[in-house]
Amino acid sequence: SKADLTIINSCTVTSSAASKTRSEITAAKKANPEGKVALVGCYAQEVKGKILDKKQVDLILGNQEKYVIAEYIPLLKNEPVVSIKQNGPKSTTYTFMDDSYPADGTRTRANLKIQEGCDYYCSYCIIPYLRGNVRSRKYQSCLQEAQKLDEIGYKEIVLTGVNTGR
Repeated sequence: SKADLTIINSCTVTSSAASKTRSEITAAKKANPEGKVALVGCYAQEVKGKILDKKQVDLILGNQEKYVIAEYIPLLKNEPVVSIKQNGPKSTTYTFMDDSYPADGTRTRANLKIQEGCDYYCSYCIIPYLRGNVRSRKYQSCLQEAQKLDEIGYKEIVLTGVNTGR
């Protein structure tokens, strides 16, 4: 059956990634012209609301908002929605707790995001502009999430981030 909503978690680190994202948007609308399309992630953060002019995307959420996409879906009944939080003043921590891990015993490995952002500003990379400065989660927050993952049966926890060495 046709999807009511297609969610595209986007990337824009390279021009090729951005091009693939645009292709996915077009393919989603072509496969289901009546369905809604949600664009989330870095490409969404970069284009902000500009892509709505083409009437291809109904929901655009930046990197911070994509983790609470369920809160925005009811708003789609009326008109397209854009929510992009700009990177605020420099901070050293960020808050994030993923409670979307399947607890059905079908997976062994979970990703635990401990860090976000980058301060290197490499000439070829857009990440610092889209994800902001380096900031890490508080130790206690990471420990809580790791304990939850252990309780629901995960055997491995992979620590992730843009630059975990920082």
